[in-house]
Amino acid sequence: MFERIQEEALYFGITVDYTPDWYTSKCSYIDDESIGKKRDGEYAGLRRFTQKKVKHNGLFRSRSGYIIHGDINGAANIGKKKHPELFSHNAIAYSLGLISDPCQCLSNQAEQGVLEFITTPPIKFCPSNGIPTKELRRKEMLSRSKVRPQRYQMSPGELLEMTQPACV
Repeated sequence: MFERIQEEALYFGITVDYTPDWYTSKCSYIDDESIGKKRDGEYAGLRRFTQKKVKHNGLFRSRSGYIIHGDINGAANIGKKKHPELFSHNAIAYSLGLISDPCQCLSNQAEQGVLEFITTPPIKFCPSNGIPTKELRRKEMLSRSKVRPQRYQMSPGELLEMTQPACV
């Protein structure tokens, strides 16, 4: 799977780094908890918790009571594990407004911050004074060939023809 993602990323000029996600979902990013294995009662937050007899799967409650989506907590901890200078204590969660009541939509300012963060293109430059590197030559060769990544080889109609209706 990782190799397939690398191939797709290379086609679009994206660099992929691998970081193991061990213990990132159980540790609280909001409480600036260190990432690592602990005894069950020593974690700062709760991954699956019950509130007013309703079980909340997928949400994470910090020690201070903030509720955040569990995947966002895990992703922030993975970022903190790989690049601690970029994912400093609460920098992303509070500045983008991701910590809020999960039943409410993000504010316009927070939504604009998220969109700006996601859509900013990476700055590319050729480190070899205009001489194409192996990666650039490979991308150029791929663009000239008729071979495309797997998701572009099949039209939506062909995909629907392949699938069989399920009988319920």
